[in-house]
Amino acid sequence: MSAPTIAGSSCAGRVIALLSAWPGVRTAPADCGVGVGVGTLTGQILHFHDEAYADLRLTRPVIDRMREALAHSRRIFMVPGDDWIGIRLETPSDVALLVTLVSVAIKASLGLPSPVAAAAGPSCGAARPRVGAPG
Repeated sequence: MSAPTIAGSSCAGRVIALLSAWPGVRTAPADCGVGVGVGTLTGQILHFHDEAYADLRLTRPVIDRMREALAHSRRIFMVPGDDWIGIRLETPSDVALLVTLVSVAIKASLGLPSPVAAAAGPSCGAARPRVGAPG
């Protein structure tokens, strides 16, 4: 499947522009085959499947530590046991939240195998239905 076009004026486009200025962060087609991926040398940690939704590889240990705070956001969608969370992007606050969580995800991913190389781990949520997600 080809990558969707992400408009620079969309929330996803703003996140991509902000993260592209970070040292060591790069964009490429998403490893899952759907959309745009953002990653570091350790692998992709963020996938934009359209202009208003992203999947972030936050890792299970971080999700477990932050579960209560993440659960309070109506923009975040979690699947038990998954390394990835889904984030709905509609407002500047959503952009700020995602950029903050990307910083946490980069630190969490240091020393971990790439999501593609991690055969036992689940992939991002591109293939699963967005149950409970708006839109």
